[in-house]
Parts: sequence; C-alpha cells; structure tokens
Amino acid sequence: MRSKTQTSPAARQAKSEPETSAAAPSDPQTPLEARRLLNRAAIAHDESERYPGLYDEQKLLEADRCEAAALAYLYPEPEPYTAEGGALVPQEGSATQASAVRRSSKVAGIADNQRLDLASEARADELAIDMEESAAAQTSIEKAMVHQLAAAHALALRLVGRANLEIEGMGRFDRQGRRETIVEIARLSNAAARLMQTFQQGAVAFTKMRGGGAQTIVVQHVQVNEGGQAVIAGQARGASDKGDEDGN
Repeated sequence: MRSKTQTSPAARQAKSEPETSAAAPSDPQTPLEARRLLNRAAIAHDESERYPGLYDEQKLLEADRCEAAALAYLYPEPEPYTAEGGALVPQEGSATQASAVRRSSKVAGIADNQRLDLASEARADELAIDMEESAAAQTSIEKAMVHQLAAAHALALRLVGRANLEIEGMGRFDRQGRRETIVEIARLSNAAARLMQTFQQGAVAFTKMRGGGAQTIVVQHVQVNEGGQAVIAGQARGASDKGDEDGN
C-alpha cells in the first residue's frame, strides 16, 4: 500500500491551477484592480519564501510586473528623493518625511468624487463642500464625517419644512383628517429631532477626533478672607468655619 504524501494547501492550489493562470494580466484601470494586483504579488512573494519551488522564475517575474503596474497606477508621481552620501533619502518637507503612510493622489481624487456624488444624491453637495472647507477637513475620515453632517442637517430641515406645510394645511381637513395630519406632523418632527441630535453628536465626535480625545480640566483656587463666605456644593459656609455641620 502506497503512503500518501501531504502537501501544503497553497501547493495543492498552485498545482491544480492550469498553466494559463500565469498569463500576464492587463494593466489596472481602477484602484480596485490595482489593489488586487498588489495583493496577488504579495501572496506570490510570501508563498515563494515559505514554499521554495512553488513558483518558477517566470511566475515570480510576473508577480513583480503586477506589483510595478499597480504601483505605477496608484502612485503616478514619484516621491521626491535626493541623493545624500550615495543613498536616496526623502527631500526635506516632503509628504514621505511627514508621514510614513503614502497616499495615492489618484485614489484620493476618485474617492473625493465619489463622496461628492453621494452628497449630491443626498441633495447636500454644496452644504458638504461648504462644511468641508469651513472645518478645513484634511483626512478622508474628516471629509466623510462633515459630508454626513451636511446630509443629516439638510434632511432634518427638509423634514421640518414638510411638517410646517402639514400644519399650514390642517384647516382644509375635517376632524378625522386633522387627526391624521397631527400624527404625520409628530412623525416628521420626531424624525427631524433625531437627525438634529445625530448632527450634534457627530459634531462633538468630530471635535474630539480633531483634538485627539484630550480633555482640559481647569482647576481654580478661590481665596476667601476672614468673615467672608464661599459657596461650595450649593452651601454657604463661613470662611472661619465656626459654624456647625448644618451651616448654622
């Protein structure tokens, strides 16, 4: 009876794939395609180190080509480097020196257009742009938050306007119609109130995120001269502390 040899899951998958799977993919046309190419290259490099012989030289070269094509799409502008002592280092004041995370200007532009499209669907595009500029939103999270605030603000006020129209038209209905209108007004008012509360909570969260969640506690020292009184926890106590515990 022949013994069965065990192979790794990655090796079994690689052997089961046809040879055509290593065909060169086209250059990425979208950020999603570029990200997937980068992931494919990273997986190939990792498995080639963990399982020597799993990938031949041609497949590794193709993984390198995929990685290069994805990086060229995501980061079309080269990072500013300068030569110092035979080595390339980031130029002073460059984005690379300021942050270890490199962002793609192309992806950021596409994402910004998507945010504006979503804000336009919410009928709050101009409000979103104004809030973004007013708050000086820089990161993607900050921009997303102010766009959500703009959408909540716009919808809350539209619901209030609709409730006011219902109130103005109540005189045209009979008793039953007025009852139904009151129910609709209450429904619109409650929804608007929840949106306003959500807006206020979001504004507080945005402020905390900007400040890093830090809180400032101010401790003040109050000095009271002999014979004076200081209000502590709602009670008036003499400065000489001659009274009893009830303050008499």
